[in-house]
Amino acid sequence: MLGLARGLDGFDPEPGARPEEVVRMAAAAVLDVGLRVVRYDSRLADLAPFDSLHLLEIVATLDHHFEIRIPTDTLSRKIAVSHLAALVTAERARRAEAS
Repeated sequence: MLGLARGLDGFDPEPGARPEEVVRMAAAAVLDVGLRVVRYDSRLADLAPFDSLHLLEIVATLDHHFEIRIPTDTLSRKIAVSHLAALVTAERARRAEAS
C-alpha cells in the first residue's frame, strides 16, 4: 500500500504501545490529521475526506505493524477507531493461540 511504500509521517508507535493508540496513530498518519483529532470513539469517515483506499491503507499499516491479517470482510467505511482496535486485538489473540 502507499503508506507502507513511502513511510507514514507521524506513524512511529512506541514498542508495546496499546492497539488503540497504534490504530489512532495509523489513522492520523494516513488521513493526514492531527492525533488529537482521532479519538477512540471516532468514526474514520468523520475525520477527513475518506474512501475505501484510506481504509485499506490503515489496515495494511496495522497488518504490517502487528504482523497480523485483519479480515477485510469485517470492514466498513463507517468503522470506528474502537472497532478497528478490537479487530486488531482479536487477530493478535487468534494468532497467539495458533502458535
